[in-house]
Amino acid sequence: MTTLEEIRSLAAKGESENVEFKATTAELDRAARTIAGMANQAGGSMFVGVKADGTLVGQEVTERTLEKVAGQINRVAPSPICSVTTVPVDERFSVIVIRVEAGPLRPYRWNNKEYLRTGAATLELSEEQARQILLDSEHQGQRWEDLPSDLSIDDLDAGEIRTTVETAIRLGRVKDPGAAEVLPLLSGLGLLDSKDGLTNAATVLFATEEALLRHHIAQCQLKVARFLGTQNIAPMGDEHQWTGNLFALYRRADRFLLDHLRISAVVPKDSWIRVDTPEIPPTAMREAVLNALAHRDYSMWSGSTSVGFFDDRVEIASPGLLHFGLTPNLLYAAHQSMPWNPRIARVLHQRGMIETWGMGFNKMVDEVREAGLVVPLVSEVPNHLVVTFTRPGWAPIAYKRGMSKEQGELLDALFAHNGLSIADAERMSGRPRRSVQRDLRELADRGLVELVGKTRSARWVPVRDLLGAKATGPHAT
Repeated sequence: MTTLEEIRSLAAKGESENVEFKATTAELDRAARTIAGMANQAGGSMFVGVKADGTLVGQEVTERTLEKVAGQINRVAPSPICSVTTVPVDERFSVIVIRVEAGPLRPYRWNNKEYLRTGAATLELSEEQARQILLDSEHQGQRWEDLPSDLSIDDLDAGEIRTTVETAIRLGRVKDPGAAEVLPLLSGLGLLDSKDGLTNAATVLFATEEALLRHHIAQCQLKVARFLGTQNIAPMGDEHQWTGNLFALYRRADRFLLDHLRISAVVPKDSWIRVDTPEIPPTAMREAVLNALAHRDYSMWSGSTSVGFFDDRVEIASPGLLHFGLTPNLLYAAHQSMPWNPRIARVLHQRGMIETWGMGFNKMVDEVREAGLVVPLVSEVPNHLVVTFTRPGWAPIAYKRGMSKEQGELLDALFAHNGLSIADAERMSGRPRRSVQRDLRELADRGLVELVGKTRSARWVPVRDLLGAKATGPHAT
């Protein structure tokens, strides 16, 4: 149940991909478009009784008012999953809260057109976005990982299979099959098809390098490179391309990262034992590597999972984009686990390597934040999802990559003035307040700025402790 305090908090942050404000029901004429856009993604909430600038005003709510809200929801086809509640502001006025769930019957349409939320705007889908939503829907019926594999039992690493099952039994995540033969072990892991043949998921997880090379299964490849500079055209000091099952590639990537991370050695005053601390938490980077291997689009033959190590950053990329309405910004909030490859993800969970309820990414972000670093940046580039870790000593310069000119200027202004009110930011930029608020929210989603104070005294300030004590550039501290 939404509380008034929660609404005030959301109002202070402004509109976003999953939050929309309407001052009164008189502004609901095109609300159905936004409801369709939210249902086509990860859902969201519309608050009627809150102005676009976040001012909470409320309105009188009658039976006729709620009928008007229901009428807007009914304009979306197919029918979205929504709930409507009211939260009193005072004795007379209330805020109407329309909760929109991520829809199972996408795409959702208004006026025979499909929409998505982009930032705080609701925009008509491009042809490519519409194809992606259809692909998401069709994927539920026929996933690549479920298709029969061309490999046989003899092509699998029996030792890796037994290690997985033994670990899962010890963690209490599978029952002891009472057998040591590979076939019943695979059956217990859910990796056989209806005819007791291998699925592609079994190939990805357990195939030997020799079998993968013999059958030309290009998806099971990992590329790593240490670039001597900040561009991917710079000379490479260390470059490899490996073929192997998911566990083998994960170990290769981990070893490569540990070989290149800087290590600081400190002997605490109250101890004689040296403490070695890598510049970026290894467990956070392992989470990113594992996500890249587990959730990549294996139906794409071109493209490999890759790790690029640069002077200023580390990039971990995998073929395929986010699915089921998730966007890079929505990843930073609490979200449900919606794996593209649920068979593969389930086995990794059984082995104790990944979380189940969408918490792995958030734990990774928290760990990097606790280390005093800029939170990882998630971005979608053509046919790839990229997670970028900024190495200490390079922020905020490195994080201006991918920003608009306006966002970069806004970040500079916040550092130069040690924070700004929304009114000051609007005046300095010469842009509409709503546009400035959208940019501030995106900077906040990246962990670079935060809102401090309340109402008129509220200021957007740079999160200096996330940028590291060695930040370089014109605004280094």
